[in-house]
Amino acid sequence: ALLLAVRRGPGAGPRSRVMVGTFLGFAVLVAVSIGIAVGSSGVPVHWFGLFGVVPLGLGLWGLSRLRGRSDSEVQSPALAGAGVVSVAALTVANGGDNVSLYVPLFRSVSVGDGVVTVVVFGLMLAVWCVLGTVVANRSRVIALIERGGHVIAPTVLVAVGLVVLASLLT
Repeated sequence: ALLLAVRRGPGAGPRSRVMVGTFLGFAVLVAVSIGIAVGSSGVPVHWFGLFGVVPLGLGLWGLSRLRGRSDSEVQSPALAGAGVVSVAALTVANGGDNVSLYVPLFRSVSVGDGVVTVVVFGLMLAVWCVLGTVVANRSRVIALIERGGHVIAPTVLVAVGLVVLASLLT
């Protein structure tokens, strides 16, 4: 959805490409997660809490890149003219930490519950895309995202990583 907010301006192309690319990237992340979950059936589920290292590391890396930079040095992603495949690749690259959450989830639920979960995630992704479209038309919100998004995203990743790692203690 944030891609929709960033993807405005001349030459940006239709927002439908962003939505389709986002869903394609989501499908790849889910398929990879299911593959890992099925392929790792001999590994105890509680060890999957170690996947929390992925978002924690990405978040710490993102925060460390901010040290000593001014707001003018933070670059926005260049998405103008990006096609469906480019957006899908960006979704997979930015959503790689989701695998660390999806794998333990798919290992611990039945096939039916997994299908329901994927459908609900897909519906929520559609809601985020619609909200992204609305946000993309609000210049004040865009300015806020451009000013603070580079700090919020890695901070959230650190928090997610810590929560997932904390599952090792339970």
